[in-house]
This record gives sequence, C-alpha cells and structure tokens, in this order.
Amino acid sequence: MSIVYNKGSIRTKELAVHLGKSPNTAKKIFDGLVASEILKKVATSVTDRNQYYTFYA
Repeated sequence: MSIVYNKGSIRTKELAVHLGKSPNTAKKIFDGLVASEILKKVATSVTDRNQYYTFYA
C-alpha cells in the first residue's frame, strides 16, 4: 500500500510490475481492496484504458 500512498494513485500494470505478478493478479488484489473500501477505482467506463486506483478521501 505504500506505493499507492507515495504516488497518490496507481494503475494495474504498475502494481503488477512492482509485485512481479501478472496484471490479472494485480486486478484481483485491487478488486479486493475496492470491495473492502480501502481503495476506489477511478474510471469513466468499465473498459477505460486510463483507469487508476486511489485511496478514499
């Protein structure tokens, strides 16, 4: 979570590279954090290529 805190926001691919995991694994991690209301997903649509995750304000 420190990477999100330090950067302010993060994209799925950035987390995947940081963890050395696949983007699908990173997305599953993000989905769990969004469901727990720790992070929120910022996107204009489900297929938005510029979506990112950030902490709830």
